Amino acid sequence: MLKSDAMRPRHWKKLLPSIDINPNNFTLAQLFALNLADMAEFVEEVVTEATKEVQIERGMEEIEANWKNQNLNLYQYERDGNDRGMCLRATEDITLVIDDNLMNLSSMSASKFVGPFMTQVSAWDKRLSLIGETLDAWMTVQKKWQYLESIFIGSEDIKQKLPEAAKKFENIDKAWHKTMQETVKECNVVKACCVDGRLEMFQELATNLDACQKSLSDFLNSKRNSFPRFFFISDDEMLSVLGSSDVTAVQEHCLKMFDNCASLIFGRQNKVVMGMTSAEGESYQFKTQTSTEGPVEFWMTNVVKEMKVSLRQMMKEGIFHYPKVSPAA
Repeated sequence: MLKSDAMRPRHWKKLLPSIDINPNNFTLAQLFALNLADMAEFVEEVVTEATKEVQIERGMEEIEANWKNQNLNLYQYERDGNDRGMCLRATEDITLVIDDNLMNLSSMSASKFVGPFMTQVSAWDKRLSLIGETLDAWMTVQKKWQYLESIFIGSEDIKQKLPEAAKKFENIDKAWHKTMQETVKECNVVKACCVDGRLEMFQELATNLDACQKSLSDFLNSKRNSFPRFFFISDDEMLSVLGSSDVTAVQEHCLKMFDNCASLIFGRQNKVVMGMTSAEGESYQFKTQTSTEGPVEFWMTNVVKEMKVSLRQMMKEGIFHYPKVSPAA
């Protein structure tokens, strides 16, 4: 039993506290002289303890070796053909490893043989929990950043209308790129996620991004209140309209904003709206052309007014002329 590879100096010390055993010159005769046969039960207990402890030891070595080679998977993020730096790929695989290792650590810490490794087990438990929290916060920030980046960086119009939110996002953008540049240099999961203050930084960025999102939502709601038909389209669709200087950007959303209006009829190099066309290809001309100058919600409100005025006048004319029309043969 004492030949077990699990025996460590601490086990020999527990077995023979008064004797200093040196494996290099300890002889069989010296072993027999100890009369260990008289304490066979105690020997069995110590060897069993050593065997259980070595299982924990190997488990810890496996965890450490695994995380030593575990790296974050990065990719080049592009928007509209422009390089916007590096981003993090999905972290589900890493999360599964974290959950598996945390379960193993929990089993180890519950073992009565964990004593010599308790500090190590607790340290890795805290470390893996921190990595999990950091990755969750990281992906949350990345998702919000990618959404708002296309708005605040890509649209000069939005930046002018929301200067404070745009300035705040500019600072967030700098912090994000700085973090990703550091991650490219050191992409080991443990080293990248356990940087002092990194979790707190991501949590702060998420809070600031939420503030930018709220400013944007308030802005969009103000536009919707000015032109209620904007309530029929999503934030992204609305931003595609507001962020474009091309008045025809409303065309693809007309069916959502109007009942069976597939498109508007523009004229004079898109400076006026002349009428409407249905999904079936039927169309009619406005009695008065509507200018497309000014904010989109302003001239779209005028389009709705002219739509009602023109249709009302056309119906009146139809009622007036109907009795004079000869019935079809």
